[in-house]
Amino acid sequence: MTLNRSLFVRIHARLHDDERGFGLVETVIAVGVIFASLVTLAFSATVGFGYQDLARQRQAATGLANQVMEEIRGLAYTKIQSGLLSTDVTTDDPNIVSCSGTYRFLSCTADASEPGSGEAIVSSPGLSTTTPLVPHRSSTAPNANPVLDGITYRWSTYVTRDTSVTTAPYRVTVLVTWAGGLKGTVPNKLVRVQSLFWSPTGCRSLATHPFAAPCQPFFYGTSIMPQSSVSISGDVDQLDFASGELLGSKVSSSVQQEQIQQAQGAWQGAEVVLADEDGNETRAGGTVGSTNADSDPATSTTTYERYRCPNEVACASGSVSVSSNDNSISFSAPTATTESDSTTAAGGANVCPPPTATAETDGLLCGGGRVLRGGVLSSTLTIANGGFAPGAVTLAQMGVPSSASTVLAHRNAFPNTTGCSPLSTTDGCVALSASRTVGTVNLGSLPAGFVAPAGWSGASAWNGYFLSIVDYTDSVTASAGTESPLPTATQSGTIYYWNGAAYSSLSVTDALVNGLTASTTLTQEIGGQSYSVVMSTVAAGSAAASTSLTPTSPAGNSTRTDVVAQSIPPSLQMTYTLSRGGNVLADLTITVNLGTLEARGTYAAAPAQGT
Repeated sequence: MTLNRSLFVRIHARLHDDERGFGLVETVIAVGVIFASLVTLAFSATVGFGYQDLARQRQAATGLANQVMEEIRGLAYTKIQSGLLSTDVTTDDPNIVSCSGTYRFLSCTADASEPGSGEAIVSSPGLSTTTPLVPHRSSTAPNANPVLDGITYRWSTYVTRDTSVTTAPYRVTVLVTWAGGLKGTVPNKLVRVQSLFWSPTGCRSLATHPFAAPCQPFFYGTSIMPQSSVSISGDVDQLDFASGELLGSKVSSSVQQEQIQQAQGAWQGAEVVLADEDGNETRAGGTVGSTNADSDPATSTTTYERYRCPNEVACASGSVSVSSNDNSISFSAPTATTESDSTTAAGGANVCPPPTATAETDGLLCGGGRVLRGGVLSSTLTIANGGFAPGAVTLAQMGVPSSASTVLAHRNAFPNTTGCSPLSTTDGCVALSASRTVGTVNLGSLPAGFVAPAGWSGASAWNGYFLSIVDYTDSVTASAGTESPLPTATQSGTIYYWNGAAYSSLSVTDALVNGLTASTTLTQEIGGQSYSVVMSTVAAGSAAASTSLTPTSPAGNSTRTDVVAQSIPPSLQMTYTLSRGGNVLADLTITVNLGTLEARGTYAAAPAQGT
């Protein structure tokens, strides 16, 4: 019986050997296969994430390249013809090579795989700074290398032309490179954008000359009052806060004329923005409006359009904030009265520019805008955690302007004298102007629970704040065409700052604004806790107000083809730190950027018939 049972077991095992389980060798092999699979999967994921990061970098570089190219497209054609500054074209740029005394792009001979290679670099001596062509690289002042998500991008621009072809267009190439990110063997970290520039010798374009008829003079002009901003960034205890902005109103108007006429305008009311640490933004205010008028019978656009707030659209206001455990930071935007008027025939019911300016009655092209903020833009920080509140702090505020800011762009012809003084036998001009009044800008108050030092408080606009810009106003004028005067720009205003013992002041145009340094530290006890406030200017963020005018000669009335008038206001920056004991409750950087007021115009006489 025992023998039979043993025999049965052996036979059963031979017939069912798959039921004996795994041996040690089989187990080791299986674990090895699984480990190798996991390592391969981890490697694939790591490489995939790296290339995804590279794709984001390439997308950012492409956006930067397109932005630079759009700036170049906005320049006058004569700027493209002039090319780069001769002294800026050297072989220390690896993309420029010297070929028998001629500088060429990339190589001395053409390469079909590299459009533009072998073409001669276009350059001229004595060119003034013209971003982004002069200088042509971002690593050279005044151009800074853009930094996005910790990656530094460098751009360069090149104007080239195939000199072997008489009628060859100008080629503009924008290159953007960067380092960092994915390591090892990766595609070249370079983005290239190119455009061809060519201006015909006949009428300007089908956009302005769509019908069969003799060529006519070309006029273009734009006046811009930009959006001013006060940005605040940094850390606040217990708050999901990264940055916030106070954005003022903006307005612009432009006109264009050859065979047809077009006027456009746009405005935006005050706005506030709040961004958390993940980059999510919340906005309030910022009502927008625009106008468009043209004389082209092929379009449905009218010859007069007016758009106003609060008449045609309600004026928005609002606030955004974030709070936690009684700590908070908020940004508030008021309403603004705004208007834009555009017409191809000013006069009568076609009101342009907006009241209270005198309306034109000459029946010519006109675009005008007007904005007046009706309240205070402000940002407030409140620290009240722990039950011992130093109180609310006004980090920044932009007061109500004393008058409206305006822009105007219009055609002027004999016998009118606004902007230029044309003769009856000449083309006249496109006349441009812009004026701005900025309400008092205050930065950095003391917490409400602090006792102010002597001289800090008072009735003046700057009292109670560390840094202020008071009564800033500026204006620009420019005219392109015949009998046009030189462009102009004016500025005025005063910067006040606490020097630790009293207030000091500087004119906004004073050279001493460059490198302005001031700081103050106050330590006081509130509810048994020691609180400290440290406020300091950042010298690198300060610059005196300045102007940029083109051309600067000849004096008196003359025919001017490209004109620019710019008023560049001071840029100020400060830091604000609030601490309790050794704990930092708020560490913030506050930056003021009022934006460049600008008037820009272009004129071209009618080409001779048959050319």
